[in-house]
Amino acid sequence: MLLTAVNPLTLVYFFALAGTVSAVPGDWTGPGVFVVAAGLASLLWQTGLATVGAALGATVPVRVADLLGVVASLIVVALGATVVVVTAVT
Repeated sequence: MLLTAVNPLTLVYFFALAGTVSAVPGDWTGPGVFVVAAGLASLLWQTGLATVGAALGATVPVRVADLLGVVASLIVVALGATVVVVTAVT
């Protein structure tokens, strides 16, 4: 859940939704329910990803896992380079 809290796009999305939470002044139930629901949704999503990853990881051979790691790393480097180039151009 902490990863969701520090993800900039998630924060922007939650702030946008938080503006639509109608609450009576002095009443914490609307915002409280929103915060709890968002936290539980985040926890469920991350748990689901971890479960699927563990299940698939147990069936993938070591060489394939190594190859996937290299490909994933190259994708991250390419995305980072894209951000640097776009930032430098604009």
